[in-house]
Amino acid sequence: MTIPTTVFTLCDVPSNQGYGSSALSTERIASRFVQALAMSFLNDAQMPPCFESAQKLVTAVDEAREIKGTALAKDWATLKKIANDLQSPALKSLSGQTLAIIVDFGPFAKLAGNKIPDSNKKIKDAVIAKLERLYGLQ
Repeated sequence: MTIPTTVFTLCDVPSNQGYGSSALSTERIASRFVQALAMSFLNDAQMPPCFESAQKLVTAVDEAREIKGTALAKDWATLKKIANDLQSPALKSLSGQTLAIIVDFGPFAKLAGNKIPDSNKKIKDAVIAKLERLYGLQ
């Protein structure tokens, strides 16, 4: 775990080792949407991005919070609004390039960015500890 975290990779950082936040956190779900958009550019910019995994997480978190009666995170409404907008039939068939022009993904990136400093600090600390073990640095 030595690669810095970005808004594209926060969703892949292991939460159980203190690198990020809960797998169902607003930040990680937002990161999943940004990652799906980025992957559509890397694979074929003319293909529609696949937000299915992220959309399923939004639905699951909504259901779980309703059942448990837990309060919504302050940024949940922002995430949910954009996630719902992306389900519009008019947007579903658009290429990643076109979608990135029409839809403002800035709020997703901002949400994901909230946890990046914490994650990168943990990565930095892990790298330093590893180097100290390898080279006996004190």
